[in-house]
Amino acid sequence: MKKRWAAWRVGDIWTLDADVNEIAKARFVDTSAHYVTEDETDELLNGDSHIAEERARKALTVDPSDSQAQLLLGASLRKQKRFEEAKSILEPLAKSMPHVSMAWQELGLSLAPLGERGKAIKAFMRAIDLHYMDRTSWFWLGDLLDFGMPGHQPDPRLTEARAAYREIRYQDAEAISREVLKDTPDNTDAMGMLADALIRLGNWPEAKRLYERRVELEPDSHFARFRCATMLFLNGQLPSALPHIDALLKHDPESKLYHGLQAVCLLRNQQYAVALAAFESFIEDCDDQPGLWVEYARVLKIERP
Repeated sequence: MKKRWAAWRVGDIWTLDADVNEIAKARFVDTSAHYVTEDETDELLNGDSHIAEERARKALTVDPSDSQAQLLLGASLRKQKRFEEAKSILEPLAKSMPHVSMAWQELGLSLAPLGERGKAIKAFMRAIDLHYMDRTSWFWLGDLLDFGMPGHQPDPRLTEARAAYREIRYQDAEAISREVLKDTPDNTDAMGMLADALIRLGNWPEAKRLYERRVELEPDSHFARFRCATMLFLNGQLPSALPHIDALLKHDPESKLYHGLQAVCLLRNQQYAVALAAFESFIEDCDDQPGLWVEYARVLKIERP
């Protein structure tokens, strides 16, 4: 009976004399080069990007079509600022994996530093459609979208703070921004930069105060309102986010991005009837946004079971 069980384990359940030693060998097969999992991807990208690259390349030698390994490779190259190499991997990958939000986010993160603003915006919008709580893509959209407002003459120190922020040196960005605010307490650019850094450092209460103060000082700044609205939304402050989203829609009533944000915010705030009406006011024009159709289906299930 033991031999029959062993034979089954090596794929030959009928041969009683199957070589039991094959099972012992199987225990020592090196599985480290096998396919990459999603959990492993997340873990590796939170560590040394060179180790992540090595793991991805090793997996791709075993199976060049391993899409998760390709994603890991593209993301690890992007983290090393090898943006052209990352783009060459992520651009075709995103098209072949149109349902994977991370592929689109990583593509956007690779395109933006290359100056490909239009393509980066499209990639981030696609990432958001697939995962509305994608904080990184909302952040980058705020930086890339044209809000039709004249820019300020920034304090040179804020350029340094922004560079620190881009390099994930959030504490440096915080320190520089606080220094600027100490010298010029109503500097709204410094408020925004400090708030962005504080969000990354986990200090949402202070960041919220700064975002809202900035809107008070610059009520006509659509960038300030966009940042405030999206950060309130992402941090679960849905009733507070809605008036800012309404103001953005008043400025740009044709924006599918704002309509989608409003409808999803209403849905998450359990205002189901209002959310349904919001979705039905624009959803027919969103054939290229499958994520929004999924959100629409959720509210339909509640309101019209």
